[in-house]
Amino acid sequence: MKLENILIPTGVATPGMLIRDVFTECVRAQVPAIPFRDENGELTGRVSLRDTMKKSCLPEYLVEMAYVLGNQLSCTEDAEEKAREVLCQQVDEYVMPRLYSLTTDITVIKALAVMEKHNSNYAFIMDDGVYKGVVTTLAIARRMIALDIICSKPE
Repeated sequence: MKLENILIPTGVATPGMLIRDVFTECVRAQVPAIPFRDENGELTGRVSLRDTMKKSCLPEYLVEMAYVLGNQLSCTEDAEEKAREVLCQQVDEYVMPRLYSLTTDITVIKALAVMEKHNSNYAFIMDDGVYKGVVTTLAIARRMIALDIICSKPE
């Protein structure tokens, strides 16, 4: 399995872009994040669905108390209004500075190891400084299934 057969091409976030546009691209491509290109054209970070939602919607005390929260939370009564507010914000304050990138010539096992090292389920793919796309654990699983391997059941 080669990464070039698994990677998913995506757009990139840029300064001033709206969160709505980043979410739209992530949903379209079925990826959890896209890279961020700064005003100099350099890929300098990433914008992820998870980090954006965590930063904009989840106060730390809610995360700490997740298992004991009830279903009726007064702070979530106007969730749709909060969603509108978040989606209309610019991405700039949500850019995560780390950008983990791999090249298309590495093995899938190494890609999985790097993703695990960074506690991530995705990595960006770049060859010679040119962004190619993102590889995800879900894309790797899809490719594995596509191999159409017949499994025998234990008796």
